[in-house]
Amino acid sequence: MSRSHAAIAALVVLAAVVALVFRLAPPLTSGDRQPSTAAGLKLRGYDDQGNVSWEAAAERGELVSETGELAPAELTFFSDDAPWLTVRAERLERTETGGTLDGVSLLHDVGFEIVTDRMTWRESAGRLEAGRAEIRSGDDGLVCESLAIDTKAERATLSAVTAKLARGEVFDVTATAGEVTGERVTLFGGVGLQGAAARASASSLETKAGGSEARLSGEVSAEAEGWRLEASELAVAEKGWTARGAVRVEVDLASLGGEDGP
Repeated sequence: MSRSHAAIAALVVLAAVVALVFRLAPPLTSGDRQPSTAAGLKLRGYDDQGNVSWEAAAERGELVSETGELAPAELTFFSDDAPWLTVRAERLERTETGGTLDGVSLLHDVGFEIVTDRMTWRESAGRLEAGRAEIRSGDDGLVCESLAIDTKAERATLSAVTAKLARGEVFDVTATAGEVTGERVTLFGGVGLQGAAARASASSLETKAGGSEARLSGEVSAEAEGWRLEASELAVAEKGWTARGAVRVEVDLASLGGEDGP
């Protein structure tokens, strides 16, 4: 056999062996891929216009195709290229649909802080969801049994709310539900407000983060020893209570130390 024929035969045998190896070797799956471990990680998501909608940063993490664990992590949401909500978590489990965050503290750009044990991030729906959560702002504190944040509309909805509002004195407040939009907090559904000497009820209550006044509206009634009132609106502030709109007041002069008329 000539040298050229031998070389050609050897190449044919080598090609056959390589083809056999590739045929017998199993294809790589996502489970076979080794995670990438790194420090100082950053991930970003974009909206349909190409603007940054969220950014996840972590001191360290392990990722496979952008899914995996980041810890500790900071998840920031943007509006008009400016951050409006920052979620800090002890751990972020990043998934294809969003992720799960443990040991969560949220910082709103107007001064609210939200604390909860665990939160679910649904990226495509633009939602953050949690069970029991606490919202703090200055001397005010609020606890709700469930919390949902619309990261696109920049609005949070709350259920089964109890709160303490410092408006001159500290009032205990209860409500069926609530909403946080910007710096405004609105509670509604059987609102009750209890102070040291007086109490009130209404359909809704509105106040601002760090504000000095709480405004009750809708079928307002209030009472204390010696008086009772009904009105369309009641403003509760450090300077006192102010009722407006179809105000009706009943006064018990005897209980106030006075005398009834003839």
